[in-house]
Amino acid sequence: MSGVSSQLVMTYQVAFGRHVRQIRLRRDETQEEVAHRAGIHVTYLSGIERGVRNPSLTSICALAAGLGVPVSHLFDFDPRANEPRKKAGSLRRRARARSA
Repeated sequence: MSGVSSQLVMTYQVAFGRHVRQIRLRRDETQEEVAHRAGIHVTYLSGIERGVRNPSLTSICALAAGLGVPVSHLFDFDPRANEPRKKAGSLRRRARARSA
C-alpha cells in the first residue's frame, strides 16, 4: 500500500465496521441473522463490526445483500466521526424500550 498509511486504513476499517453495526442494529437484527442471509460466518461478521477484519469486495456485496441495503449504503459514513463505542445489547434494549 504505497502512499497510504496503515493508520489511515485502520481508521476506515474501524469506521466501516461501526457503520455496519449501526445499520444492523437499526434493523433490530442479530449478527446471526445477517450472517446467515449474507452467507458468511458470524465470527467473520463480528470481526468486520469490530474493525479487525478487512473484508473483500465480494464479502462487502454479500454483507449488503444480507442487510438488505445497496452496497453504496455501506460506504455512506464519515471515517473521521469518532463515535463512542456502545455495547450492542444495551443499544438493542434501549431501542426495544422506546418502541414498547
